Amino acid sequence: MTAARGAIAIPAVLSAVLSAMLAAPRPAAAAVTIDAPVGWITQDRGPARARALSWIAARPGARLIEVHTPRSTDGFAEVLALVELDGAFDTDAPEGDELARAMDGLPGFAIATAQWSAEAKGGVPRLRATWEHDAIAYRCELVASGTTRTLLVLATLADEALLYGGSFAATSASVRGAQAPMTTFDRGRWRVRALMIPGVLLAALVGVTLWRRPFGASARVLGQVLAAGLVVLSLFGAWITLSITADDADALRRVHLVPGTLAAEVATYGLVAAVLVWVLGIVLARGERTVASAPRHGAFADRAGAPLVSTPMLPRVPEPGVAPPAARQHPDGASRLEPTEPPSRAPRSPPPSRRPSSRAR
Repeated sequence: MTAARGAIAIPAVLSAVLSAMLAAPRPAAAAVTIDAPVGWITQDRGPARARALSWIAARPGARLIEVHTPRSTDGFAEVLALVELDGAFDTDAPEGDELARAMDGLPGFAIATAQWSAEAKGGVPRLRATWEHDAIAYRCELVASGTTRTLLVLATLADEALLYGGSFAATSASVRGAQAPMTTFDRGRWRVRALMIPGVLLAALVGVTLWRRPFGASARVLGQVLAAGLVVLSLFGAWITLSITADDADALRRVHLVPGTLAAEVATYGLVAAVLVWVLGIVLARGERTVASAPRHGAFADRAGAPLVSTPMLPRVPEPGVAPPAARQHPDGASRLEPTEPPSRAPRSPPPSRRPSSRAR
């Protein structure tokens, strides 16, 4: 009972250590700020902020940084919003696709109908787009900001769009904190590629092995062999991970990771899997015990662990009223197994009887 409790407690302890080790703080977002145009005020609540929040309501990776609106109101609250998006600016993707990815959620945007342009200022890529939807004109500018992207959005009435062109240009020129894209390490994608896919394949291999029981081995033996193999694979995988991720040290540092953290994660998952397989082999082996009353030899012997034991052949009993077949005679004479008669001999004459002599009389 003590050994079983210890075997169950080991995975729990390793899981707790793994959870504490994998807890990493969220990287700090790039500080991008703007100067509000003359005559505009910051709005923390109101229709302008509500409209800006509706743009990012369905986007979990978007954060509203600033919202500005004109001091004087005329029935429509113009919006000048600064939005930060997760993920670095992808310079390898087509510019139109990168712009469409950033504008997801904005009303009426379509890359095929919008007017857009691209430029690089100080090594920082920028994409601009304009379009109209429901009598509202939109102006947007996507700026790279290190490990994130920053989106500047202006929404005004379509009839008054020309009046706010200068305000948008002045705000775009005042953007601070923009910097060249910096790639970060995607830990979720790495876990799928390096942990989940190999884990599913190894789980299938362990299941088939314990089901088929190759070489007639017991579940206990197979569990021990598979657990030892998983320990070796986990250590080898940790060494491979440490070697491969050494080139991504800068990308890992941006998300507060080091190659040793990923190597430790691989080793921990492998050791936990080895313990679970070992415990599974012990549990399955409980149903493989041989019945004590079953003989080891004979027709009723237990054959669970000896599939090659031959079954004795019983002689066939002839049916009643049917004469057994005649024994076959060997052409070279009788064999030792066939009955034989001794050769006939002439009868011996009885020995003469002795008569008593006259002397005996």
